[in-house]
Amino acid sequence: MEDLFADRHIQVLVSTSTLAWGVNLPAHTVIIKGTQVYNPEKGRWVELGALDVMQVMTYLWLIIVLECFMFLKL
Repeated sequence: MEDLFADRHIQVLVSTSTLAWGVNLPAHTVIIKGTQVYNPEKGRWVELGALDVMQVMTYLWLIIVLECFMFLKL
């Protein structure tokens, strides 16, 4: 699936939040539907912490920067 997306045979990829944590694919646009995850210990949905959301955003930013360097061949 990842190869098909990376080779642009698939243009839209929809993922669960669990799978999204492990997806390592460059994308032009990323939409985050929500910031809640199920906590089985509490038996309910809880908000992701600010640190987790920042980690996702930092990771996306890093991918964009690396793509720019590869494109510019710096």
